[in-house]
This record gives sequence, C-alpha cells and structure tokens, in this order.
Amino acid sequence: MNEQTIKQIKRISSEAAAEYNRNNFSAKATRLSLDKIVSNPKVANVMSRLAQV
Repeated sequence: MNEQTIKQIKRISSEAAAEYNRNNFSAKATRLSLDKIVSNPKVANVMSRLAQV
C-alpha cells in the first residue's frame, strides 16, 4: 500500500468512529431523557391511569 491509500484508510476509519460515537451518544441521551420522563411521578400516574383504560 502506498502512503496515499494509508491516509485514506485512516481518514475513513476515523470518520466511521466519529459517526459511531455521535450515534451512540444520541441513543444514550435519548434513553436518559426517557428514563427521566418515565420516572417523573406525575407521568407515572398518568401512564398507570392510561393502562387501566
């Protein structure tokens, strides 16, 4: 492999890692937000009442 190819491989793998980290962070932030919402007593009360309908 020549130096240009190695640089391209490094760039592509770096971009892929950055994209993975962005997606993983977004998913984790969404889970944490949902956990906060669901653990709110008012929300839990409304959800339990909806479950009874």
